[in-house]
Amino acid sequence: MKSGRWLKVGLTLVVLTSVILFSCATRKALSPYSGDPESGLQLQYMFPQDRALSYELLNEISQEMEIMGQTNRMNMKTTYTFQVQSKGMHANYHNLDISLSDMGLDISGSQGSYSPNVSSIIGKNFAMTVSTVGKELDLSEAEAMTYDLGPAGPRSISSDFQTIFPDLADRPVKIGDSWVSRDTIVIASGSMDMSLMFANVNTLEGVETVNGRECIRVAVEVSGTLTGSGNQGGVDLDMDGDIAASEIWYYAYKEGYFVKWNSDGETTGKILASGPQNFTIPMTMTTKSRSVLLD
Repeated sequence: MKSGRWLKVGLTLVVLTSVILFSCATRKALSPYSGDPESGLQLQYMFPQDRALSYELLNEISQEMEIMGQTNRMNMKTTYTFQVQSKGMHANYHNLDISLSDMGLDISGSQGSYSPNVSSIIGKNFAMTVSTVGKELDLSEAEAMTYDLGPAGPRSISSDFQTIFPDLADRPVKIGDSWVSRDTIVIASGSMDMSLMFANVNTLEGVETVNGRECIRVAVEVSGTLTGSGNQGGVDLDMDGDIAASEIWYYAYKEGYFVKWNSDGETTGKILASGPQNFTIPMTMTTKSRSVLLD
């Protein structure tokens, strides 16, 4: 009886010890960082459980094309105000709820200017999954949220959120270290489908205080490609181009989320048109994107 009783005590201690160790390991895994910027930081995204993070996003695109000797220009400005609310974690992935509290869209060009009606999207929300290093997954609900671009057909908001979180390194990094991340943006509309593929060289440049938060400053050199195809007015269109961009983002490593992101890029390419006539349309496009934490 005595040996049996001690066996039970021993098993109980093993179980309790395992629970304690598991609890400690869990707390450690849920910490937004370990180390320091000088010797090496291991980073991962964390989101507050008790409040939402509010961001403002601005995307500006200026496009110029030469069509049969005539210059065609188009400018597109999209703004969002959105909130990010954590819905907990599963394995190494965050379940997020994204709420769109405001959106604006203005388009101008050689044919005039107009602002598509996006009121049906404002106030709506969608679920999103993000890995601990910032990889966006499962945007199926965002893909279903569309607005009408007139002759260009419906457009989903998902392309604006496919790379909304800067990518952290999957290993410890210190000031001066670099890491490579890759992104893909898929844009589907009624008349043209496009795919943008990026290779990003991220370099941890230092530490700065932004909006009262101690942040790492990361500079990014981006190279990529643009491909697309579609049909307009019975003419088949095939697009390809090369992308180059520079980015700076600031990440509050002690809290576990980014606070500011700026990107400036340029795409040069061409569109091959085939139909009753075959011709090539040279194209240049500049982009500016800004995202900032409002809290």
